[in-house]
Amino acid sequence: MVEDVDGSLWIEALSGLYHLRGSVSCEQIDESGGYPGGLPAAILIDRKGTVWVKTPSGALLYREKGTFKFELSQYVSGPTSQPAFLHQGPDGSIWLSDEIGLRRLNFGPPLIALSSPPVTPRKVLSRFGDFAFTPDGSLWACGGQRSFKVP
Repeated sequence: MVEDVDGSLWIEALSGLYHLRGSVSCEQIDESGGYPGGLPAAILIDRKGTVWVKTPSGALLYREKGTFKFELSQYVSGPTSQPAFLHQGPDGSIWLSDEIGLRRLNFGPPLIALSSPPVTPRKVLSRFGDFAFTPDGSLWACGGQRSFKVP
């Protein structure tokens, strides 16, 4: 569950993606809203208010603030059966950690992928979990039984 810039909540559920506005309206986002269904692997609200969702199929969807339908980004990493993690870096870039590993997704206006996902998913020896950025911009990630710092 993540909080949007307007105070509403985006909720990952087994039955799909939901948007809770206030205490009255909980809307399931379906194909008419651009979401194909299924348990979202990850959700992020970036600093501009764009909602990012990694779907079970591996597609990365986005919904810019003020719009009402998700769009398909050009970045697709393949099906996922595990939770994923999306965070925004200090420079505004979007980062993704999933079964393939941890990577920066380079997007330029208007949200066109500047880097491609791996052509074939590689086997990761130590799957990364969640990660965070420190105030100095360093990235910390958990993987296996170790923590990693990327300056």
